[in-house]
Amino acid sequence: MEDAHAQDSPLKPEQIYQERITQRKEELRRWDQREGIWGTGRVLTFLAIFVVGYLTSATAWEFTIGVVGSIIVFLVTIKIHQRIVRRQTLAALSIRHYRNGLRRLRDQWAGHGPTGKEWLTPNHPYAYDLDLFGKGSLFQLLCTAKTPMGQAKLANWLLHPAENEQIKARHEAIDELREKVDLREEVGVIESEERRELHPGALMAWIDEPPLLVAWFWPTAAMILGLAAALSLIGWQLWGWGLEPFAIILLAETVVVGALFRRLQAISSQVDTAFAELEILAHLLKIFEKESYQSPLLQQLREKLGEGDLPSKQIAKLNRWIRSYENALKNQFFAAFAFLFQLTILFAWGIERWRMKMKEEIPDWLETIGTWEALLSLSGYAFENPEHPFPELESDRCLIGKQIGHPLLPRDRCIRNDLDLSGPLQLMIVSGSNMSGKSTLLRSVGLNVVLSLAGAPVRAKRFQLSNVQLASSMRIQDSLQEGISHFYAEIKRLREIVDLSVEEKPVLFLLDELLHGTNSHDRRVGAEGVIRKLLAKNAFGFVTTHDLALAELANRLGDQARNVHFSDQLVDGKMVFDYQMKEGVVPKSNALALMRLLGLEV
Repeated sequence: MEDAHAQDSPLKPEQIYQERITQRKEELRRWDQREGIWGTGRVLTFLAIFVVGYLTSATAWEFTIGVVGSIIVFLVTIKIHQRIVRRQTLAALSIRHYRNGLRRLRDQWAGHGPTGKEWLTPNHPYAYDLDLFGKGSLFQLLCTAKTPMGQAKLANWLLHPAENEQIKARHEAIDELREKVDLREEVGVIESEERRELHPGALMAWIDEPPLLVAWFWPTAAMILGLAAALSLIGWQLWGWGLEPFAIILLAETVVVGALFRRLQAISSQVDTAFAELEILAHLLKIFEKESYQSPLLQQLREKLGEGDLPSKQIAKLNRWIRSYENALKNQFFAAFAFLFQLTILFAWGIERWRMKMKEEIPDWLETIGTWEALLSLSGYAFENPEHPFPELESDRCLIGKQIGHPLLPRDRCIRNDLDLSGPLQLMIVSGSNMSGKSTLLRSVGLNVVLSLAGAPVRAKRFQLSNVQLASSMRIQDSLQEGISHFYAEIKRLREIVDLSVEEKPVLFLLDELLHGTNSHDRRVGAEGVIRKLLAKNAFGFVTTHDLALAELANRLGDQARNVHFSDQLVDGKMVFDYQMKEGVVPKSNALALMRLLGLEV
């Protein structure tokens, strides 16, 4: 069924993505052809070294010129081939980037991308109930961030509602980034060139480590020993010194390296863990630095990086130190040379000096890129859903929505409903039969509120909301290990929601099947007591129920409460639901009919 309430078709972004895929496939085909040619050339130029050496072996000068020339040609061929392979990789990554976009547009995104489950905590007021994290979650739908910082920032925005001024600033930034399809592609193809596993937090852990090698004594000793080794070799060759001076210096170098062995190993281990995250951070900073921005929030992020040597250039310096250090440790041809001239110590010292010098700057870099990536994620969502508006932020307590839909449901299954919880009205009691849509309504409201307070567009034709504290009680679980029953767990959660309502910001509560774990009398009395307490504290929200006696509460609360319901019909022996909210109390229950449909005669 078509999403009948969409103002604009999502076909436009789908066309753009499909065109980009076609273009990148053609580019990949061309690079594949070139790679085949230059790959063959790489093999042939390598073999040519031996052929030329054989053909020119008659005279020394011809042999030298021929072999050196052949090696140069071989090295140039390698460089060109590597660039072509890199272009191949980028084209393939671009195709994957746009295919992921098509998955989201075609409602096939569940199971693809980060789940964010590491941020799911059981005691959060609404995260578990509303599917914020996990497979098929809101986080998985939204998140395109490459770094742990970007993913953590987006998760934080979903878990902790922003103030109105922050939300408005994010709206402006997202609007500016919305149409930047090329920018999102440039970020989307970034991967660690070494294909190393990303370790969330590894970079900050490395930065916070105590200094291992910053004293001037060790690099000074290394430079003196390295020069002495070079001088002793020259003296042996030219001045007849013999090998004794060289042997003594080699022994001294062994002692120095042995004294620093544990520190050098620690530096290698720390750098190896943090390198992939650092590499991606450098790519992102370089892209971010070259962009110009108009919205205040993006301008503030750019100003955080300061002037002068930009962070990407600073990280490029560190990368040179790291690559040299790794070659000194792992390259069998270079390692002996590096040991002889004590370069290993000098490279390690350079890494540690950089770390100590930039220690205060790096948290700002991480915060900037994390925020930028979170904004890029939300701008992609805004671009792919042009019919989704930004919410209108109101000062008076309210929640008004026209054609609200569940953001995680496929477009062809998303049924919209209108809601108005404003003025004196503080409570909607939602009655209805099993599977009729009561819980889905609560999650539709809750997820759109989360999107609103994170700064994102919402699935609605129009959405007005005051700044609220969201709290829910929907998926209550007992705990055998903790000795907690379902009923006890529910009243514990209700107490937490009541406690939240003492804050200045009004609570928006979503209570599903309130107190259904006890008898009807206690449920009715207890539920009314909880609801009256919440309303007295300026809270407002929704309560779903099967108990029609609880629906009578709306009559006693007058203008503060309203009854609505969802219903079903039995058509040709099947239960049919329209998922449309209607006024009043549900006129019938379908529990017995469902039991009979499943073969339970009652």
